[in-house]
Amino acid sequence: MVAMGTPGGREIVILGTIGKLGVVLLVAGHLLWGHAPLGLAVAAGGDFIFALAFLVYLTRGRGARPVPA
Repeated sequence: MVAMGTPGGREIVILGTIGKLGVVLLVAGHLLWGHAPLGLAVAAGGDFIFALAFLVYLTRGRGARPVPA
């Protein structure tokens, strides 16, 4: 949806960013309390990277035009 430039694509990215950051915060909290294995924290690192990419898209992607299919 986002790549095709459909209406509402930006809102999908905002929801995805909230979800990814929520997972990262949840796993970080459990890791600090000692209730999560280190492997789960490493996997949540991927969510953190995606959240950063989504934030870059949201801050710098305003002037970008959709790629024609």
